[in-house]
Order: sequence, then structure tokens, then C-alpha cells
Amino acid sequence: MMPEPDKEFGEFAAFSEIAPLLGFMYRQYGEEQLRDLLELYAGDPKANRELLVDAAAELQRAGLIAPAMIVIEFASDLPSGLALNPYDEADRNNWERYRQSWCRRRSRKTGKPLTDPLLKNAKKRR
Repeated sequence: MMPEPDKEFGEFAAFSEIAPLLGFMYRQYGEEQLRDLLELYAGDPKANRELLVDAAAELQRAGLIAPAMIVIEFASDLPSGLALNPYDEADRNNWERYRQSWCRRRSRKTGKPLTDPLLKNAKKRR
């Protein structure tokens, strides 16, 4: 059963994750269109590697190996979400909080402990 369209996103509300959309694009329109879509995403200043790595893993679990490899190819050229810290390192408190928060969210999503080497080294220097 399809979820009811929500008020903000309408019928596109069902696309809460990117992997089904990427799989659909590949199956429906082929490799070239998938690459075009990924190039659009890569052009976004907020684009990050982890979103695509997670999507590629989901595509692989679904048996869509070819599009997963294309997604991984694009992911390898993107910065980590950790590197997209909006705070300047001079604003140390917010900079560290962002990094800690990002690591916690990523750990919860992956189920693996994740420590930030920059924060670990920063605490040693203090």
C-alpha cells in the first residue's frame, strides 16, 4: 500500500530515501540518465559521499549491481559529510559539536562506532 501523499511533497513523499529513486532511474531510463542525475547531485554544495555510499549498498542488496557501481564511482569524488562542517575551526565549540553530532548520527545509521580523528587529536593537544 502506498503512503498517502503529504502536504509538502505530494506524491513524491514516498521517496524518503535516494536508493529507490536511483534504481528506478537506472531501470527506466538507463545508465546515461542515472549519470546525469548523479552529476546534478554532485553539483550541490551540500552533496556528501555517505548518502551515495548508503544508496549503493541498498542497491547492491537489491541485486542492482551495475547502478550500485555507478553510484560508488560518483561517491568517491564527493567530500564526506564530516568535511562539510559549516563552522569555521576558529569557532571551536560549534566546530567540535558539529563533528561530534555528525559522528553520532553516522554511527547510529551504520551501527558501527565512529570516532573523529581530528577531535581525538585536538583533545590530546589540550
